[in-house]
Amino acid sequence: SNSYELLFFNSNEPLVFGVPIMYNPIMSIPTILAPLSGALIAWISVTTGFINSMNFNPAVSVAWVISFLKRWHLILDAIVVTIIVQCVIFYPFFKLLDNQAYAEEQAEKNKA
Repeated sequence: SNSYELLFFNSNEPLVFGVPIMYNPIMSIPTILAPLSGALIAWISVTTGFINSMNFNPAVSVAWVISFLKRWHLILDAIVVTIIVQCVIFYPFFKLLDNQAYAEEQAEKNKA
């Protein structure tokens, strides 16, 4: 449960290795698609002029904190859209993984 709080500060190792996302073929698809969607949203935001390219932060910074500190409400809007899109990408794959784990639990329960 503490791994979700750590995500706000770019520390995602507990979630990556705990879910498991690493070495999982099901989770490899959204793990590749989600960062690509974030990059696409950032590119569209900069090229359309929604965000000034000089105000754009690299991915290694904690962008939501910086956007509050410098009052970049447009960057915060783009971050919220990116988070929503990435959640939509990940949800079906997490649901599939959860259904597989549930089926395994039920199979073990029926054996006992």
